[in-house]
Amino acid sequence: MKVPRIDTPAEFFRVVVETDVAEFEANQTDLRLAYHSCISLLSFRDWAFNTHKNKHWMYYGLRKRPSNKATDLQDTLEAENKSFSVVADVANTIKHMVRTDQRRMAKPAIVETPSIINIGALGLQGLNGEMLNGDRLQYIEEWIAVEIDNQTFDLYFCVVAVRDVWRFLIRENAW
Repeated sequence: MKVPRIDTPAEFFRVVVETDVAEFEANQTDLRLAYHSCISLLSFRDWAFNTHKNKHWMYYGLRKRPSNKATDLQDTLEAENKSFSVVADVANTIKHMVRTDQRRMAKPAIVETPSIINIGALGLQGLNGEMLNGDRLQYIEEWIAVEIDNQTFDLYFCVVAVRDVWRFLIRENAW
C-alpha cells in the first residue's frame, strides 16, 4: 500500500480529517474516535490558516477579512458556527488536559475543563426502554454529549457540522 502524501490542506483534510470523522460516524459512542475527530478538525484549521493566512476568503458567499493569526480565524469561525468552539474546546482539553482560552487574554489561561457525558440514552418514548403497547422498546440511541459552560452539546453533531463547513470552504475558496 502506498502511503498518501500530505502536502496541502486539501490532502490533510481528505486523508486525516475525512478518515477520522468517517470512523466516528460509524461508531458514535467511541470517545477515542470522537477525540481524534476533534483534534484533526482543529489541526485542519492550522493547515488552512498557514497556507492561506493574510488572504481574503469566503464564508458561504460572504467575503471575510484576512487573518494574521490562527486564533483570529478560529474566532471568525466560532462567530459563524458555535460547533467550531465546541470542537476546539474538546481538542484542546484532550491535548492539554485542560481547556485553554488563549484567544481571550482577558480571561485566565486555564478555565474549567469541559466534562464529557459518555452515555445518554433516549428511547423513542422516553428514557431507557419505556413501554410501548406492552412491549419494551428495542431502540435506544446513545450519544456523546459535552458540557461546556453549563451548556450541553451533542459532540457528533458538532463534529459533523464543522467537517461539513470545512468541506464547503475548501470548495468555495479552492483550498
